[in-house]
Amino acid sequence: MDPEFSDELTGLMPFVRHGITGVDCPGRVVAVVDGNSVELRCDRCGAVAGVVQVGIMEALLGLDCAEAPCPYCGKLNVFPGCDEPPSYVCTHCGRSAGT
Repeated sequence: MDPEFSDELTGLMPFVRHGITGVDCPGRVVAVVDGNSVELRCDRCGAVAGVVQVGIMEALLGLDCAEAPCPYCGKLNVFPGCDEPPSYVCTHCGRSAGT
């Protein structure tokens, strides 16, 4: 288990109560990294709500992505799974940008 990486991922996740799954538990779903997987586990009762590969979790949270400000509107565009921003249409203003 990697407690530091687990804490980092949990800090980036939205706050999700375990009770949303229909159980009577006041706990919160947190990330517990174990090797190449991330268990989504309740911090109170320890129940596992799901398991995700580390790479997928990083992409979902925007950790494994390229970013580029739009040259027209200046707002940031994010590209999960990319090392460098591709040619793109800005998600904010709709204009073509990039290389």
